[in-house]
Amino acid sequence: MINKKGFTLVEILTVVLIIGVLSAIALPQYRRVVERARAAEAMSSLKTLYDSSERLAADFGYDDYNSLYNNPPTNDIGIGRLDMFQDRGVSMAKDATLATTNFTYKFTAGDVIAAKRSGGTYGGTCIVFHRDDQTVSCVGTQAACDIYDLPKTEGGCF
Repeated sequence: MINKKGFTLVEILTVVLIIGVLSAIALPQYRRVVERARAAEAMSSLKTLYDSSERLAADFGYDDYNSLYNNPPTNDIGIGRLDMFQDRGVSMAKDATLATTNFTYKFTAGDVIAAKRSGGTYGGTCIVFHRDDQTVSCVGTQAACDIYDLPKTEGGCF
C-alpha cells in the first residue's frame, strides 16, 4: 500500500489561479481607496489653509484674506505667517507653494486655493478649494475626478 502525501500539480495550479484572480480584483480597489485617502487629506489641508488665512486676516483687522493680501500692513503676510506653518521654516512669500509627498499646495490671493497631485497615476490633477462658497472641485481628467469623487470643473491649475 502506497501512502500519498502532498498536493498534486493540478491542486497547486488551482490555488495559484484563485490567488491570481483575487489579486486582480483586489489590487485596483486597494489603489483606489489609497488615492481617495490622499485626496481626503488634501481637501482637509485646503480647508485648514483657508481657515488659517482667515484667522490671519482677522488678527490684522481685515474682513478676509484677500483684503489683507492686497493691502498688507507688513511685507511678511505670506503663507509662513499662517498659524499652521509658524516655526516650521516655511517661506514667507505671498505667492507661496508648499510641497508635501503627495500634493503641492498653491496659496495666493483670489478665489481659490489649489492642491496639485505630485506623481502617480493622477499626477497633475488639481483639487481646488473655492473661497467664496467653500466648495471643492477637481481640475483634471474625468477618471481622476471620479476617483476623488469631486465635480470636474474647467480652468487652469498652477
